[in-house]
Amino acid sequence: MAAVLWDGWFSRLDALVLVGLFATWLAMVVRRARRHRARNKEKVIEAGQASRLKIAVQVVAGLALLMAAAQFVVLGGKGVAQSLGWSPFMVGAVVVAVATGTPDLATTLIVRLRVQHDVGLGNILGSNVFIALFVASVAALILPYAVSLRELMPSLIFGLVTTLIILPGRGGVMGRWRGFVLLRMYAEYVTWELRAA
Repeated sequence: MAAVLWDGWFSRLDALVLVGLFATWLAMVVRRARRHRARNKEKVIEAGQASRLKIAVQVVAGLALLMAAAQFVVLGGKGVAQSLGWSPFMVGAVVVAVATGTPDLATTLIVRLRVQHDVGLGNILGSNVFIALFVASVAALILPYAVSLRELMPSLIFGLVTTLIILPGRGGVMGRWRGFVLLRMYAEYVTWELRAA
C-alpha cells in the first residue's frame, strides 16, 4: 500500500496491482481450504448438515443489516467531522473505523469463547486484507483520487509495527503481553491522529 501510494495518487493502475495481490491471496486461501477439506472430510460432512436455505437467509439478512448500519455510520461520521472540525480522513481513521470494526470484535470474542481460535484470527486478518487490497482498490477503479502522505504515513507505520508484533513465536502462541502492547499502540495511534486533526 505504501509503495503504490507513495506518489500521492491512488490511480487505476495502483488499484489493479492491489486487486492482483488480492486475487493471489484469495487463490492461496482457497487452495489451502480445499486441502484442509480433503484431510478432514468426515468433519466437514458432519458440519454441513444445516439447511442451506436457512444459512442463505441468515447470510443475506446479516449483509442487509450491515449495509444499513454502514449508512448510519457514514452519516454519523460526517456529522462528527462537521461539529468537531476534523478532516474526513480523521473521521474515517477513528470514528468510522471503530464503528465498522465492532462486528469484527464481536465475532472474535464469540469464537474465542467457543474455543475456535482459528476462526477469530482468520476473521481479523481476512477482513483487513479484503479492505486494504480489494475495497480500497474498487473505489480507486471507479474514481482515482489523491491521497495525503502526511495523513497516511502514521497508519502505515502503525500497521507495519502491528504486523511484526502479531507474528507468532516458535510455540505459535500470542501471549497476553502482545495484546497489551497492541492496545497501547492503538491508544497512541488515536492520540497521534487527534493531535493532527
